Amino acid sequence: MRYRFTTALVAAAAVVLAAGQSVYADNAYRRAAPRGWLWYDETLAPAKPAPRRQPVPAPAPAAPAKGTAPESAQTEPFSAAWVRQQLPILLDRAMTNPTEENVRAYKYMERLALDMTTNYANMSEHVVRNDPMLDESVRFPISSMARAQALSQIGRAREGIIRDLRSKAGLWMFFDSQCRFCHSQFAVTRMLAQKYRLPVRYISTDGGTIQGMPAAQLRFDRGAARARSLGIRLTPAVVLVAPPDKVAIVAHGAMSQSELEEKIVLAAIDMKIADPELSNIAKLQDRGILTPGDMAEVRRRVRNPDNTDELVKMLNEMIRRRM
Repeated sequence: MRYRFTTALVAAAAVVLAAGQSVYADNAYRRAAPRGWLWYDETLAPAKPAPRRQPVPAPAPAAPAKGTAPESAQTEPFSAAWVRQQLPILLDRAMTNPTEENVRAYKYMERLALDMTTNYANMSEHVVRNDPMLDESVRFPISSMARAQALSQIGRAREGIIRDLRSKAGLWMFFDSQCRFCHSQFAVTRMLAQKYRLPVRYISTDGGTIQGMPAAQLRFDRGAARARSLGIRLTPAVVLVAPPDKVAIVAHGAMSQSELEEKIVLAAIDMKIADPELSNIAKLQDRGILTPGDMAEVRRRVRNPDNTDELVKMLNEMIRRRM
């Protein structure tokens, strides 16, 4: 009996407490000052969602300036540039769809290109015929007889330059006794020295010798220190020496006597120890050719490179000077 009374009492107390809390909460709500965004109180307004950024549209391609035209339209019709543009287009069209109309269109364009080329060739021949500075046959003979005579003169001049060197210079031949090419180059160098009576020294880089090499003309460069100081990296090597201090590497590797003679002549001319008159004849094949120095002078002197009259006049003057 007592247990039931106690249980009922506890339940009644819980109901009263709950009712009291509800009343208190209701009274607290009513007593509170009006606040919040319903009463236009912006301090407690709910955060507004950030506005969605609209995607920026890609800029439209710039319209061509007024008065301009596509590249193909800017090319003057029937000019060389226009024909070059049309030929591959018409050829592709004819090969893709080989109708009679397409093939005929390409063939006529091809004929136009050939005729333009022929007209240029005819005028080019006329211009060269009337301007000796542009005529290759004036610079160096083309006909077989005249060319043979000119080459003979060049050969005699080269021989004269080498003969003249015996009082001014000599040859050094660096070799390795184990090098097969050195043996063949020794034979060539010895024949050349005997032909022109040139003083020659055979310099061994390994301490060995080659059979038939005169002992009086033999020198040793053990370790190849002297060869390296001259810039020689392999053997055989032939050097032209003009006392007291002029030295030029003539050749690396084995070569024929005629090749060696030509290289000796070119080295002597570059070293300025060759006879000037013979040098001019020996370089006859270079007659009329503009040198890098000439071209630099043209660039320095010309005032307007786009002025073809000025440019032609200056180039004509420079070529004439080289003739």
